[in-house]
Amino acid sequence: MNDKELRKTVLDELDRLKQDIPGIASVTGTDEEAYIMLEDTDGLFLSVRYRSWLPVIRSGGPGLFPQKLAEYIRKGSDILRQLVFVSRADCPESVKDRLIVRPVNKAAYSDRLSAGICREFGDIALVLYCEIMTDGSEYVCFMVPAVLAETWQADPQELLEYALKNTMDKYPPRIIIHPTEMLDIETGGTDLMAYNTTIASPYLIPMITTGGTSVNGAIAMFYPGVLKKISLIMNGSYYFSFTAVSEARIHDPAVYDCRTLLEALDHCNRQFPSTLLSRCVYEYDAETDTVSVAAQS
Repeated sequence: MNDKELRKTVLDELDRLKQDIPGIASVTGTDEEAYIMLEDTDGLFLSVRYRSWLPVIRSGGPGLFPQKLAEYIRKGSDILRQLVFVSRADCPESVKDRLIVRPVNKAAYSDRLSAGICREFGDIALVLYCEIMTDGSEYVCFMVPAVLAETWQADPQELLEYALKNTMDKYPPRIIIHPTEMLDIETGGTDLMAYNTTIASPYLIPMITTGGTSVNGAIAMFYPGVLKKISLIMNGSYYFSFTAVSEARIHDPAVYDCRTLLEALDHCNRQFPSTLLSRCVYEYDAETDTVSVAAQS
């Protein structure tokens, strides 16, 4: 199933569910995801990322996808309405435990980021989301609107920090070193923070992703302590690039030139546009503990 067919499948089912589930005001779709506007929620909406539902469509029987999608909409609607009508000036604990951070491409999400809570990193935005449900290796969520931080009288950046640590607990960082393990990034590799060996060869290109699910595995690069931990494994400074929203690749600067890495990244993004996260090659300086853009297209 190609991206166009996947988009049509999801949107067709959402149009059908709109007739069955009360409270849906409208459904609109972009190339990457659909938006379900809900009645009586002050303009809040649920998002449906097409790629997140591909495993359900492929693996389930004919009724599984509609069933799971309907479950997501009902649960998400309930949570959104809880947020809108919460009476106390605090984030409800039942919601707080669901807060996570997703990395997205800033350009692709430019029309929505102003309404959310986010932090910029090069051409990436780290965005606050609320997890609705987890299904196997996938999870589905919606963007937390910035107005809710005012309702909760919470500092938006503090919410992001909390959510980032929460994401790390739910989906811990993993490192995959050997190419054979990369054939299945859902099960390959080992706990990054427990890995205490330096890379045997500068020609190896480790992959960084997350445990539990790798669907937004690139977020692992933004967890507390991860950049410095990788420098210990790489024995110094390094380049890194995001070859998909699910992963980051680490490169030894003594072997790999950043312009060559950028060409490889551009090729990857052209081949797999639906998983594009970044068009930049970044450099981590172990001496100063800082990150900069080494090359960009």
